[in-house]
This record gives sequence, C-alpha cells and structure tokens, in this order.
Amino acid sequence: MILMVLSMVEAAGVGSSIGIDSKQLIDSKGKLETHRTQKTRLSHTYHTRGLSRERCESARPPEKKSLMAARVVKKNIGSLCRIRLVQELAKPTPSVPRRWWRTLFKVCLVVFVSLFLVAASGIALLIWGCSPPSLGTLERRFPHQRADLETIISMSDHDVQLLRIDPNWLLTTERQCLTYCRESGITPERWDEYRRLFSRNDITQGIERDPATRDAFILVKSFGILENGTTSGYLYCGPGPAHVYPPCSSSQPTGDHPYSPGDEAYSYRKLTDHWYAYTRGPG
Repeated sequence: MILMVLSMVEAAGVGSSIGIDSKQLIDSKGKLETHRTQKTRLSHTYHTRGLSRERCESARPPEKKSLMAARVVKKNIGSLCRIRLVQELAKPTPSVPRRWWRTLFKVCLVVFVSLFLVAASGIALLIWGCSPPSLGTLERRFPHQRADLETIISMSDHDVQLLRIDPNWLLTTERQCLTYCRESGITPERWDEYRRLFSRNDITQGIERDPATRDAFILVKSFGILENGTTSGYLYCGPGPAHVYPPCSSSQPTGDHPYSPGDEAYSYRKLTDHWYAYTRGPG
C-alpha cells in the first residue's frame, strides 16, 4: 500500500511541492521493498519447515531457558522473603512468662545469699586469726614452750635496764629505740637471740618487765587499738612479796575481772607456782 502511494507521488511529480525530492522517494521505496522481501523469505522458511512463529521462538537453547527461569524464581523468592520479614516484624513481641521472672528472682537470691555467707565466713576467719589466743590455748601450749619462756625470763633478768624488748623496738628507763641503739645496753646479736626465741614460740610483741619486782609479761598476741585492745600471753611473777600484776597477789587459781571506767579488765589461769596464762584489756 505504501509502495503504491510512493509510486503515485513520483509519477505525479508532487514530491517537490511538499518538500520531498525524487532521491528521497527512491530511497524510501527501496527500503520498503527490502523489508517486504525479508518478510516473505521468513514466512517461506516457516512454511517449508512446518513451524509456526510461536514454535520457532520457543525453540531457544536450554541454558537460556534455565537462566530466565532461575531469575524468575530468585525474584519470587526475594519477594516472598520480604513479605515474610514484614509479617514477622508486624507480630507483637511475646511477653516473658511470670515463671521466668520467678526463676530469675530465685537464682539472684541464691547467689546473693551465697556471696553473703562467703563474705561473712571470710570476716569470721579473719577475726579468729587476728584475735589473741585464749587462756585454754595458752595452757595447752605451755608445757612445750616452758623451756624457752624461762630462757627469756633469765635473759631479761640480766638486761635490767630494759623495760620492753620487742622484736622491732626497745625501751629503756631513759629512751625508746625504734631501731638498734647502743644506749639500749645490749648487742645486736643478743637482740637477735631474743627474736629467735620469740619467733619460735609465736610471740609477736616480746616481753615487758618491771625491774623492781621482776614481774614479767610475755606478750604472745594483741588485737585492737591502744586501751581498746586485748593482749594475751604468759605472766611470770617475781619472787618478792610486791607485784605489779594483780594475779601475782591473788590466792585464787583463776580469776576474771570485768572492765569498768578507769579500771582495766583482765582474766588469768594459774599454770605453775610462778606462771599464769594471762589476758589483759580492754581498759
């Protein structure tokens, strides 16, 4: 139809009047004839091979079909996943059952009680380890320690200028030596001998003595601060009639004097003629 129109325009010579020259008409006509020829050949090919156009288009290589199918499946799966995700997010968050809260509370309570018991046990052990020995403990130790205790007393009777012999410091009638000093009247070797005897018998604070009465208190251990503290050890009563420690003047084998303002508490238990297990303080 289009070729007939172009032929009529060319024959009538009206192409120049509408702005189309003869060369353009010839080119357009040639293109249309070429297109019709190709279409005719393709229809002939379908007819000779007994194939329809739809069957030819469907006869594609299998790998191309698989690739297209995979793309379709992947697209559908992605859409389904997005829909499923939106549905899950839209669901309300389930509340934790009450039984879980109860279980959690019980677990926390058990943990807290366990920690409290461990801490309390640690504090009790610490206090027990720091507290001075009881009179009964001193009484049981005395037979095994008596020889060294009497050696300490004998040595201190020769060092009459010393009022206190501690493993770390010395006290004379005139001054206190926080380290060794010649004014103490003893040599470093003699002080080391005191320390050796103290260490072997768990005596932590040495010996204090009264030169006039020869009473002496071997301080095994103390607990507390100053007048609020308690000290336990072995009391040795001198041979004279006068004494500075109350148990040495008492005729009772045991005694317990309570604390009162201005008066020191003490308790004692007699071990032998001159020896007592003695606890002093507070006061």
